Order: sequence, then C-alpha cells, then structure tokens
Amino acid sequence: MSPQIRVNKMGWRISTHSERSTNTDLMEGPTPRHSLLSGRYKQSFAYLTLRSRMPGIMQQVIMRVVNDLPMLEEKFGEEVRKDVKQIVDAIERLKMELNRDRQFLQFHGNEPDKAEWNAFLSELPRPKRTFFRACWLHAECYLYRRIFSFFENSRFLHNFDCFDHLKQEDLIISEETMKILAKATRD
Repeated sequence: MSPQIRVNKMGWRISTHSERSTNTDLMEGPTPRHSLLSGRYKQSFAYLTLRSRMPGIMQQVIMRVVNDLPMLEEKFGEEVRKDVKQIVDAIERLKMELNRDRQFLQFHGNEPDKAEWNAFLSELPRPKRTFFRACWLHAECYLYRRIFSFFENSRFLHNFDCFDHLKQEDLIISEETMKILAKATRD
C-alpha cells in the first residue's frame, strides 16, 4: 500500500500511512514456544504492536506537537517552528525505518544515556538489530527512546513531554482506585 500524504495548515507533509516492508523475513503464525516475542511472527502481539500500534502512537505525537504549535509559539517565539518541523520530520523518518524493518541506529546527540544505549545496541546479535527481528521489548523501548531523543536534542522543546496529557488523564481515572487501595492497605 502506498503512503497517504497530506499537507497540514503549515505546509508540512505528514503521512497518515507509512510504506510497509516487503523484504523482511516475516513468518506466518504465532510466536513459537520458548521464543522471544518478536515482530517476525505475524500472529503475535509484537507484530501487531510494531505494525499498527507504534506507527499510530508516532502519528499521535506528530499531531500533538503540531496542534500545540500556537501555544509553543506564544511561549518560545516563532523560532520554535524549526524545532517542531525537525521533530515531525524525524518521527516520519522513524516510522519509515520501522515499517521497512531498518537497522537500529546509534544515538549521536546529547542524550545522557547515549553510551549505555549504544553499547546495548552494539551487543545485540547482528541479525537482531532490526525492529521486527529484535526482541519486541527491545524494539519498543528503542522506539520510545528515539522519540524522546528528538525532543531532548531540540533547542526549545528539550523539556516537552508529548505524553503528559495521557499521564494526567490516567492519574485522574485511577484516583478513586488508588484511594480504595490506600484505605485497604492502612488497616
């Protein structure tokens, strides 16, 4: 399926569906017993997560930062547009890397944990250094770390939490349950 590209009100290209890999050694069926959960198996949670859920989350991050642009411009000035464009472009590239099962890239920015991540990535067996061939948990953690690094390495948005609204909603939703749990454990 070819990507669907739309242009937002700022004139930026945003894909709503990324191209899919055709040359990854994906396997029909569920994950075999005693195997690491991996996107290689088309009937696994890992495959569904990497093929659908993570690109959707990345698209939500793009929409969040684009929708917050007027507020960000008010706070940081018009120069923040450059940061937003770079972050949107970086997330679009990451979506393409994921959908084409590209090799994990080393971190080269100002990430405080760059050495640890790069050591971890280097220690992975060579065939397990791609999104669908790696252990699913490694791939998902890597994706979230890359997304965070785009903000972390920006000029104005290095403290921007693109998931803060979700954290706030979850806190509000779970408040009553936490009160019940706290009361039950005090006795």
